Amino acid sequence: MLVASRKHNLKHRYGITEEKYKQMLVEQNYACKICGQLPDRCQTKPDKCQTKPDKPLYVDHCHLTKTVRGLLCHQCNIALGHMKDDPVRLEKAAHYIRRTTALNNHADLNISPTNCAA
Repeated sequence: MLVASRKHNLKHRYGITEEKYKQMLVEQNYACKICGQLPDRCQTKPDKCQTKPDKPLYVDHCHLTKTVRGLLCHQCNIALGHMKDDPVRLEKAAHYIRRTTALNNHADLNISPTNCAA
């Protein structure tokens, strides 16, 4: 069960209940809706994933309409925020990453672009 302050935040910040949050977790297979990664504990202790992730997935919502879009990992949630939820900016950033020489060179080595950021 979520702690009282978390339940309060879910309801008052996002308009969803604890049950709706749990339903969303199940629908997303407990993974981030953008990258598909599981929270930290899910990667190291899969048996604990459904009961107590170290870092829960964050509720992503449109800041204009307050509509809940999904549950995201910390990195994806922060990335959207830094990009001001602007799809054009995000597309330009993706294009920039794809066209850089360093990533093109990594393609020959069969290295995922996501590993370059680590």
